[in-house]
Amino acid sequence: MRNLLLILLLSFCYNVCGQVQFSERYEKFKEQLKPTIVYDSVAKYKNGNIKFKAVVARFYTEDYVYYQYIGDYEEYFKDGSLSGIWKSDDYGVPFDTKIYDGTGSLSCEIKLLEFDTTAKSTFEFLDSEKYLKFKTFEKYYRYSFRLCDTYLYKEGNKLNDKKVGLWKFYDADGNLKKEKKY
Repeated sequence: MRNLLLILLLSFCYNVCGQVQFSERYEKFKEQLKPTIVYDSVAKYKNGNIKFKAVVARFYTEDYVYYQYIGDYEEYFKDGSLSGIWKSDDYGVPFDTKIYDGTGSLSCEIKLLEFDTTAKSTFEFLDSEKYLKFKTFEKYYRYSFRLCDTYLYKEGNKLNDKKVGLWKFYDADGNLKKEKKY
């Protein structure tokens, strides 16, 4: 899951981890992975403000050690304002993500709907995202100068970070502008 941080940034998530549909294959890999050490991690900017706060777990399997963020991962801008929150399961799979712009307004919400893996070994599972399959529901927000606030601009599903199904687009007043199938 070395590359899972990349996936975190690309997309993911669903409201509460219990609402995510995890595959039986993923559940089997979880049985093989047990954290050996769990600790809090905090990084700060030179100005003293927090850069990120996270819980890190160290996993050991098949002569392979890897570290993964688990639980809540919070990232901040240099001025101390919140940049994003990623909520992950105990194995580093993010199920709820919220990204904020520099003004503190929500710009993106990503919720994991389904998660599966086609990896044949624990090493494959940990080492490459090409064995992962994930479906997300995503919402994107824009700022309206007329409203002086953000509004829901578009929403829809993605499969491995590619739009699928029906996507809806809205105007600043919340009216459905168009629908597009992918």
